[in-house]
Amino acid sequence: MTEVVSLSNNKSAAVHLSVPSLQLPDMTSAAETMLSKALDYCAQKVNVGDYETIVKRLESGDSLTSGFFQYSLANQLAEYLGVLDEDIRAVYLYDYDATPEDMAFAQLRQASLIRLIVWTRRKTNALQALIAAASRALSDKYAGLVGTDERKHVLDVQVIDDSDVNQRIGYGGLLSSVQYQPIRLWQR
Repeated sequence: MTEVVSLSNNKSAAVHLSVPSLQLPDMTSAAETMLSKALDYCAQKVNVGDYETIVKRLESGDSLTSGFFQYSLANQLAEYLGVLDEDIRAVYLYDYDATPEDMAFAQLRQASLIRLIVWTRRKTNALQALIAAASRALSDKYAGLVGTDERKHVLDVQVIDDSDVNQRIGYGGLLSSVQYQPIRLWQR
């Protein structure tokens, strides 16, 4: 769009204006970017120069590599959600702890890759849809990364609101817990 603006002394200049794109963010490309950055972060932290080694370590269940990968991915996802939904107050990462009995009898279930608590002013269907789209895209891209046709569940996201936190209901109680303090990844 071009608009002609008159200046003093009978001179004019052409000003080019652009209309911002109203396109919604593409979750698939965002997931690709997040996975790539998580691999970079892992490679730096475990001092490995190539993605193939990192992917092999992830496939084998190497806890150090998986931990760095999960943390980086969770951090990026927390920021992404916070930018897209202005009702989000904070995003936390919490850990899955197996019971001693599970560990003794080797009955560990495959835990979700990333467990998040999203604290929002109010729970909305739009936020649930955004989380579902992120979960789908990350699951698909992660399956492609580790070379499996099976789509693995990647996210476990619990959404809590102000009343859950104030009344310490469910996952809202974890935010003030002395024993199970989740890690704050992002805050408005």
